[in-house]
Amino acid sequence: MQTNQIIATAEAENSEAIYETGSSSEKHHYLKDEPEFHSGKNLAPLPVDYLCASPASCKVITLRMYANRKGWNVSLFKVKAKLLKVVGGVEHTFSCEPEIQGHATEQQKVRMLDISQICRVQKLLSRSAEITTILTEVER
Repeated sequence: MQTNQIIATAEAENSEAIYETGSSSEKHHYLKDEPEFHSGKNLAPLPVDYLCASPASCKVITLRMYANRKGWNVSLFKVKAKLLKVVGGVEHTFSCEPEIQGHATEQQKVRMLDISQICRVQKLLSRSAEITTILTEVER
């Protein structure tokens, strides 16, 4: 028998603003908006920007954990992530470009690149994820 385990939660709310939308996860709050050419006010990143930030952030955290565990002297991990769409198609690809600064050998850098491939967000995004939407009754 399969059971569902919650691994993350978020909530979004828009209260009469054009597209400016607030979200929260646990104790953290963040804002999203649309650019002016989509009738937004461009007050915050697009929702898809947060999606793009997820593999970049997860890879950086995974790399930091690994380097710390190994005792490697790496001063900076940086990952630039892009979300690409095949022109005329429906397929999307995340392109991630890691940068490692510090006193790491080429062999250590290659190993860290391999390790970055196993971050939780990459595992999640590499597989199909189903999204279900359930309308709940609201008391008035």
